[in-house]
Amino acid sequence: LNQMIELYENGIEWAKPNVMSFTNVIRCYSQLGDGVAAEKWLQKLEHMYRETEDPDWKPDIVCFNTVLLAWARAEQPKKADDFLTYMYEGDLKAVLEGEGRHSTFLV
Repeated sequence: LNQMIELYENGIEWAKPNVMSFTNVIRCYSQLGDGVAAEKWLQKLEHMYRETEDPDWKPDIVCFNTVLLAWARAEQPKKADDFLTYMYEGDLKAVLEGEGRHSTFLV
């Protein structure tokens, strides 16, 4: 993903990552139970979206839920709770505005 970003920043249009690219990387870290890395990639995506307002970089509920799952798999309930609070009070509310009904839960 870093290489895709770098290529795109250097003018290679076909290398442009999108929200699905980020979600796949976040999902990999989630499966490893690495909440730190999963959240880092979501933050990178959020930053890119805020800087450009490019709809291809708009985080969706899947990104947020996957980071939440990473914290759960890492057996870090405090971090999961903190992230859930962030979701409801922070960027998620703004990101999902007008996108209909969504659900968030831990398995």
